[in-house]
Amino acid sequence: MNQVSLAVIGLTMGLAVGFNPTLISIISIYMASMIGRQTKKQYYTLAGLFLLIVFALLVLLIAGLLTTILSNLSLIYSDSINLLIAILGVITGTSLVRRYFWPKPLMNVPDSLKKALNYRTTKKTGIFNILYLALFLFFASLNTVGITLLLLSSYNVTLSSSVVVWSLPFAIGLIIPLYFIIVVITLGNKVSVVIAWKENNKNTMRLCSGLIIILLSWLQLLIIATGEIIVS
Repeated sequence: MNQVSLAVIGLTMGLAVGFNPTLISIISIYMASMIGRQTKKQYYTLAGLFLLIVFALLVLLIAGLLTTILSNLSLIYSDSINLLIAILGVITGTSLVRRYFWPKPLMNVPDSLKKALNYRTTKKTGIFNILYLALFLFFASLNTVGITLLLLSSYNVTLSSSVVVWSLPFAIGLIIPLYFIIVVITLGNKVSVVIAWKENNKNTMRLCSGLIIILLSWLQLLIIATGEIIVS
């Protein structure tokens, strides 16, 4: 698998998991809260873009940390961990696909987290609040963004490639859908319309994310099983 192929995989995975109902909801609520406080358009647009940049930088940092950790494992542990990551990817992807047919979640979000998010998106402003929200965005999307980073980091170790080759395209792909949400709201469209669109399509978003995570996981399992790189 060459560097271009790995970059394309990173960008594709980023776009797939970027259409994330949770991420779209948080960005939309954050924008709506600033509009409700009569914030100038220039300010809430810049605040939204800054949030995406910080989120992308956080993703790049975590990608680097994961790759460093996996790269420094001994050969025996590395093979076992890569296998576990691939299996975890299949399980997580299957869970996302399940919600297309049975939307009810297996676990509800704790009320404490909902209150914390509501406080940070509707009451607080400033740079430190944006940093907090970027962290919240990542932890709220562990079942998509987190597992994808693990899978791609595992790929990186298997292929002995540079982490920047896939992580930068992944981060860019991840924030593109969220950037368009900000653009749509900035152009004067009601946040309620964005939320309604998200509600109508959230199960399809989960299905697409689940399927592509399963595909990536099975490719990793195949590489581990055969010891060969399939795509050149």
